[in-house]
Amino acid sequence: MLTAYFDVNSIFQVERVISAHPAEGERYFLRVLLNNVAGATSYEHLRTIDGMLLPSFHEDTERRGLIEEDNTLDECLTEATLFQMPSSPRRLFATILVFCELHDVMGLWKKHYDAMSEDYNRNHPSPDLSMGKDIRSFPLLDIDHSYDDASHIPHEIFEEASVEQNPEDVLLCDSLNTKQRSAYDEIMATVYSKQEEVNGDGNVRILDEICVPYYGDAKKDLHTLIDIIFPDLNANMADKDYITTRAILSTRNDWVYMINMKMIDMFQGGETVYHSCNSAVDDPHNYYPSEFLNSLTPNGLPPHVLKLKLGCPVILLRNIDPANGLCNGTRLVVRGFRRNTINVEIVVGQHAGKRVFLPRIPLCPSYDKMFPF
Repeated sequence: MLTAYFDVNSIFQVERVISAHPAEGERYFLRVLLNNVAGATSYEHLRTIDGMLLPSFHEDTERRGLIEEDNTLDECLTEATLFQMPSSPRRLFATILVFCELHDVMGLWKKHYDAMSEDYNRNHPSPDLSMGKDIRSFPLLDIDHSYDDASHIPHEIFEEASVEQNPEDVLLCDSLNTKQRSAYDEIMATVYSKQEEVNGDGNVRILDEICVPYYGDAKKDLHTLIDIIFPDLNANMADKDYITTRAILSTRNDWVYMINMKMIDMFQGGETVYHSCNSAVDDPHNYYPSEFLNSLTPNGLPPHVLKLKLGCPVILLRNIDPANGLCNGTRLVVRGFRRNTINVEIVVGQHAGKRVFLPRIPLCPSYDKMFPF
């Protein structure tokens, strides 16, 4: 009985719970909660969020973000209209149309039309405008004829290639101080001369001046690395240049996740946790349960448990709106949280300072022979 489970869980860690199919309803949602809520001591404890006792396990899993809600996209736009200008929800609506699985486009458009067009109605009042008109009767932007489908170049790549270079970015090397310029000139001279100093194995020797001390103790070495790359983190977290001009690179996803979690813990303030809703395509018999999918770390996908704090940097993982600065690899800083959206600020490039909303977007990893699905 589960009452015995709660008694054991209060003392030991229970490693495995019997599987359940999504079609089993409350039993399945109970299993999802048991696998994600630590230290549960009763049914009521499982169904309590922020002091509120919810009526069902299904609603509980939705509120915790462990499964995708039916009205997630609707709430996503509602959250955006509460604390941003109409232009931001409009861009968010366009993002949802392109990247999310939206079933009732017109219904979502009509529900949020007033909020998204508030500035237009205020600046260009017209007695002829009403919600009774067909959306196709409104003047829309002309189609961009500069893009040729016959070129077989993806539209995202075409847009990125069309972005004009900022002359200031090209001339950044002229703004280096004396020591930075000396290092830059030495590195570039070595690159062009192709006379790198190598060891007996043919590996390039890195200068001692740019190497981090290594002691053989994993925890101590990681702490030393973080302190050197991000000195006085909390004192400088409001400085955009401090956040965006340094990074720690790793060759494995699990190491990246571990370093990120340690860095997040070092930031001041409370954390907000988001969970992915993972599923395998064409798996009607539930051969691949959610906890197995949640444990995978395929390339190009964020972790199942995403912990964030205000002011922490994030990187975009796909091209959303290249023309407005939202490209794969764009560096952003978190400025606000909602249940279904994250409010971020672009901190690099010609669009630096722009605030945008990021909704939940379905992602599919590239083909990987490691996975049988």
